Amino acid sequence: MLFGMDVKDTGKPIVSNVYAYPIGKHSHINGSNKKQKLRLIPQKSGDYKLEDLKAFGTIGFAVETVDRQDMAANNNGVYTISTFYNGLPNFEIDFRRFSFAETKHLNRLIDYEHYKEHDERLQKLFIEKNNPLSLYNNAIDQGYLSIAAGTSAVYQVKICDFKGNETVIDINIQGDETVPLDVAEEIKTQYYIQHSESTDLAEGNVSVHFPKDTFYDSFYMYFSVRNDTLILHKPTLPVKKTFTISYDISQYAEADLKQLYIAELLGWNNFPSYSSTKRKGNTLYTRTKDLGTYVLARDTVAPTITPVNFKDGSWLSKYRFLKVKIDDDLTGVSNYRATVNGQWILMEYDYKEKTLTYDFNDGVVHDTKNKLKVIVTDHVGNSTTFESTFFRK
Repeated sequence: MLFGMDVKDTGKPIVSNVYAYPIGKHSHINGSNKKQKLRLIPQKSGDYKLEDLKAFGTIGFAVETVDRQDMAANNNGVYTISTFYNGLPNFEIDFRRFSFAETKHLNRLIDYEHYKEHDERLQKLFIEKNNPLSLYNNAIDQGYLSIAAGTSAVYQVKICDFKGNETVIDINIQGDETVPLDVAEEIKTQYYIQHSESTDLAEGNVSVHFPKDTFYDSFYMYFSVRNDTLILHKPTLPVKKTFTISYDISQYAEADLKQLYIAELLGWNNFPSYSSTKRKGNTLYTRTKDLGTYVLARDTVAPTITPVNFKDGSWLSKYRFLKVKIDDDLTGVSNYRATVNGQWILMEYDYKEKTLTYDFNDGVVHDTKNKLKVIVTDHVGNSTTFESTFFRK
């Protein structure tokens, strides 16, 4: 659209959620020191009002919003989000352009913890420290509001798409110094992470190395090791840089080492998801950007290979493609190799469909009787060989 492609769009951006954030233990929203979901009241114009809220101290807001074009159901991002405090410009996010190198820092734009827990992208209308994004304009006090007791204020959010369709959210704020009763105590551990310094943690046979500036903030980290299980804080904290988890495996028999790998436990059933694992001497290590729970796991099951569009002994004279499906449940496919009559053939791997496809137009297969051989290996070295005979004229 920036380059002149005209796409019909007559609808306003859609707002799904608005949240208010007390900043610091002395601030509150409606008597609470916790983040509050605010009730949206749709207007006939397509705009929104919110129930009047009471607040005190430093606060901020976040919105979940998308835009749709005419005759299309997919959700798009919006073009600009601007805020006004008592009629004066207060903050703006302009999505016209930003550096590709900034993409990873979009985790600082959204409420990352909320996203991990609820799969909703709340875009924060304030700028936290150590936020390098270049999307922001006219940020007065970094987008935060200071609410004093006994005051009345109007906060307005304007959301625009590329075609200038605009959605407005009006919020009336009353200053109220009521002391919140739900201020949470900061949980302190023996492991304090200074984001501007590198940190090494170790316990038992596990060690973790965080380079300088791995995190956006300094915080107390929960770090625990039981047997081969590492609990490394929780996965709701955004991470800027890759860090290293290492396991000392000197106590394992050499015969068992080939099938060991480092896995992150995911989901309600703690599925052991393979984390790219390398070995150096008696150490297994992985580099990751995810906090959470890690274990040493073992993969003893070889990959599976299943023909898709042929059977052993089939005539494939009228076929252009030959397909097999390959899969590995635990560590995933690492590599594969295919030959026909001992000669290497190019089979293209479709990661989503988990298929290998050979195009007979490559011109490699000339014989009537042909022997196909496919070897698939997973990330710990388990291997499966599939052989089949097919005929072509």
